[in-house]
Amino acid sequence: MAVVPQKRRDWKMAKVVLSQEDKHLNTLYKLDEQLATILELPDSADGGVDVETGEIFSKERLDSLKMAREAKIEGCLLFIKNKNALINNLKEEEARLKARRKALENRVDWLKEYVSDSLQYKEFETSKVRATFRKSESIECVSDMSIDKVPLIFRKQEVKESIMRDAIKAFIKEGNKVAGWFIKTNWNLQIK
Repeated sequence: MAVVPQKRRDWKMAKVVLSQEDKHLNTLYKLDEQLATILELPDSADGGVDVETGEIFSKERLDSLKMAREAKIEGCLLFIKNKNALINNLKEEEARLKARRKALENRVDWLKEYVSDSLQYKEFETSKVRATFRKSESIECVSDMSIDKVPLIFRKQEVKESIMRDAIKAFIKEGNKVAGWFIKTNWNLQIK
C-alpha cells in the first residue's frame, strides 16, 4: 500500500491514492490487453457495461477471446489476485478512515460540551457564527444498574430465532435425515 502522509489528507487525496494503487495493481501482473479490457468493464446486473462504448461484458465474449486456454485462465486468475489485493487495500483504508472519523467525532463532541459549559447554555452570536440551545429530555440512571434490578414492567425481552445450520449438518453427517435439508459439496477456488 502506498505511504501517504497522515496530516491534512481529505477524501480527494484518498481517491487519488486509491486510483494510483489500482493502476499499480493492474500492472502487478501484466495481463493480455484484450483480456484486461473485457475484465475491467464496470459491474452491472448483466455482467458489465462499458459506459463509454456501450459494450456488454458476458461469458460468451470472454469465451470468444482468441487466446490459448491456459493463458486465458492464468490471466483471469491473475486478475482475481490483483482485485483481491485492491480489496484488501480498500478495507485497510476504510478502517483507517473510520478511526479518523471517530476521533474527529469525539473531538467535536468534547468541544460542544466545553463550549456549552463555557456559555452556561445561553445564546452566543458573532458575525461569523451563532449558537443557540434547544431543550430536550433523556432518561438517565444514577448508577450502573444491571437489568436484573429494573422492574419487569420496564424490561423488553427480544427473541431472535435462527436456523442452526451447523447442528443440522452434524445431525445429517451422523446418518440422520432432516426434511428439506441435504449436504451439498462445494468447490471453492483458492488462488495463491
